[in-house]
Amino acid sequence: AEAGDRRSSAATDRRGRSPSRDPDGATVQVAEAQPRSGRFSEKAEGASGRSPSPGVEPGSDVERAIEEMAWAVDNITDRNVRELSSMKNPPPVVVVVVETMAMLLGHRESAWAALRSLLKSSGAFLQRLRQIHLDGISPTQFRTLRRNLNNPDFDPTYVKSVSVAASPLAVFCCACGQYLSLTRFKEYGGTRSARAGEKQQPPQAPQQQPQQAQVPQPRNWWAVAAPEDFEFTPDIRRMPEEQLARVQELTVTRPNVGSITFHGATDVRGMDFGKIVKLSVGEVLVYSDLDMKPPVGEGLNKRATLTLCQCWAPADQVQQDEAAQERYRDRIRRMTEKKNAEFVDYDCRTGIWKFRVDQF
Repeated sequence: AEAGDRRSSAATDRRGRSPSRDPDGATVQVAEAQPRSGRFSEKAEGASGRSPSPGVEPGSDVERAIEEMAWAVDNITDRNVRELSSMKNPPPVVVVVVETMAMLLGHRESAWAALRSLLKSSGAFLQRLRQIHLDGISPTQFRTLRRNLNNPDFDPTYVKSVSVAASPLAVFCCACGQYLSLTRFKEYGGTRSARAGEKQQPPQAPQQQPQQAQVPQPRNWWAVAAPEDFEFTPDIRRMPEEQLARVQELTVTRPNVGSITFHGATDVRGMDFGKIVKLSVGEVLVYSDLDMKPPVGEGLNKRATLTLCQCWAPADQVQQDEAAQERYRDRIRRMTEKKNAEFVDYDCRTGIWKFRVDQF
């Protein structure tokens, strides 16, 4: 996008790219105009004196999302950015908001030191924001955006109570998620709106009273959740966020039931293993809820080695006859390969079955 008005009805922009279209065929060019005031997009007629964006129904949720993004960009000032960059130890919700905003701009680092470096050049940061093209947001970026917006603290009203400087960034991220979920990524479902209900302020510390239970603190957005009988190697329950973003050779074990080793590096931040992984005797399910399933190679949908316990042969004599054991082992091998998995081993005496999969 360049300074000065552009006609969103043009077949291509100045870089030769076609404007994005929604499934109904309506042209949707969000970063369509860059007026001299620095607005992100044209607002609806009556609010700004200009005509509403072509192909967008006046008064629709899509138009409101565009207006909210425009408002946010107008209110993300140089002073806001400099204030955020000066924070050495910001509140956790501020880190999440800035990380999400940086991710939408194509910044891959999530450590606060790297985010501060991005913010230190406030002019460049604001220019990148005003030139953002939402038709360039990838499905992976949208899934990350949607996951971050599910953080209960990612509410613009609450963010404002914590950091006024971060509030318009939160509004932009929420409005961006709302716009994308209504246009390009309808299949993923909706996201938090920038007009979501106000989040309650953090409760005041209760007066000391004998035998009164303390209110538990909210869980960090990146912390993992899992059933109590799940064991992890390495122990992700004790890891900081930076390490959770890249866990090598993660093994999830349910004692006397089975285990799964996910090969390579895995980003487990914010995962609820109780909803994703089901380990029971003789059965393992990963992403049984298809709405939660990411593309192959992301999350836990990747190459893994599975070990199942208590997979006993049906007859006692099989465990005593070596020839029968070998025939049954071969039967398990054929069954494994029929399910497009790689057979590793099966032991009739221990009831342990081991195999590998490329994805779930």
